[in-house]
Amino acid sequence: MKRYDEKVLNGLIDRYERSSLMRGTNKVNVSISFPINKRTLPEYFDETSNTYVDIHTQLEALEQQGLIVLVWKGGHQGHILEKCLLQPAKLSDIYIRLGRTARTEKETEIRNVIKKFLNEDLEIYGKPLENFCLFLLSRLDRGESIKAYADLDDYSGLRRLLTLIKAILNHWDKPDSFLREFSIETFHDSKLAEPEIVKAAHIIRDFAEKENFKGLEADDLLSEFNIYRNPTQIMMKGSGTIRISSLENMHYTADAKNKRGSVYSADRLEAADDVETVNLKSIPGGIAITNEAVPAASWMEKNRPGVVLTIENLTSYYRFHTAEIHGKPVLCLYLGGYANHIRRDFLHKIFMAFPEAEYLHFGDIDCGGFRIYRHLLESTGIPFRPYLMDLITFQKYEAYGRKLSENDEKALKLMLQDPFYKDSKDLFEAMIKDHRKLEQECIMEI
Repeated sequence: MKRYDEKVLNGLIDRYERSSLMRGTNKVNVSISFPINKRTLPEYFDETSNTYVDIHTQLEALEQQGLIVLVWKGGHQGHILEKCLLQPAKLSDIYIRLGRTARTEKETEIRNVIKKFLNEDLEIYGKPLENFCLFLLSRLDRGESIKAYADLDDYSGLRRLLTLIKAILNHWDKPDSFLREFSIETFHDSKLAEPEIVKAAHIIRDFAEKENFKGLEADDLLSEFNIYRNPTQIMMKGSGTIRISSLENMHYTADAKNKRGSVYSADRLEAADDVETVNLKSIPGGIAITNEAVPAASWMEKNRPGVVLTIENLTSYYRFHTAEIHGKPVLCLYLGGYANHIRRDFLHKIFMAFPEAEYLHFGDIDCGGFRIYRHLLESTGIPFRPYLMDLITFQKYEAYGRKLSENDEKALKLMLQDPFYKDSKDLFEAMIKDHRKLEQECIMEI
């Protein structure tokens, strides 16, 4: 026989735990009720069966035990049930009967977990963890759900999440680690960090007071703390001669005639003692170096670029074959969205070598593209200017654009009020008017 009595008791407890009565914040008398209707108890209204008899029997037994009070429609006892009322004095008996732990007890355990992390020493980047813990406590104090972040029935899960956040934040001054190595360092298990690493990274981003974290995807943020799923590859081509003290951590690919994957042999490299040099002009498709090679990289005077161009997306980087911009030779680099600290370090090396060059950034003509441009400018301190991210380019390729979302339009209107974007005012107004945005892959003539 189906236990309708347990269903009703669980429903009453659920309502109680969401009420001001449990918090003790009610200013008037509050009664907790379980309505009997087709949504809550459809079987009761099935005229083809006698299920209502079983329901009456089970619920009347609960009333006899003093756990609930039955309310009958029109006061007609034993006829049609209208609702069941909780008897608060019997709460402990109900919890025992159902084998449930009271929400107040669960919240106490969760609070203890959170407070433990609040009371620990937090290093230089500890503020996001502190802010997050205070946020969870404030929601619990107001009787609001923290389900998006933590399960009240899983104390160990929250403890693991907070441990993961703390470990990420404390990794800012440690050597580079791949994700599985980091997981072993943190949990002595190579796979335990992975299921919640994105959630942890987003919490750090959302609760950080560091402006440069805004908009970062999980992998980009993790790289700020020297944690990587895979090695960062810095792709470059065009003008310039780069020196690498060792080729052990370097690989390079050519893209001649758009035949991806062909590899030039080492006879393209000019060796001098323990230093290897690469003339980028001699490799049409360019090269890629990993993050491990960045500290060993430097630039020579030979083939100095007059323009350094960063490109946001990979397809546009592959398509770009322009030798000169504004009559000056170009060094082109693939940015891959937001520039992580490895790419920023590499850009600083370029800027130190070629401070007189013109620095340009080519990205999507949408909110995200301009946020990435701003992040690049502010996080590097290099005077980048947008390239092909203007009203003329937008109007030329608008037919290939996509519709703005409601959030896009709201963001553009806010950006219009931001002095940083004053030079893009006409472009943003046109985008809002035409309800369009443009991915850089639409721009073919590069």
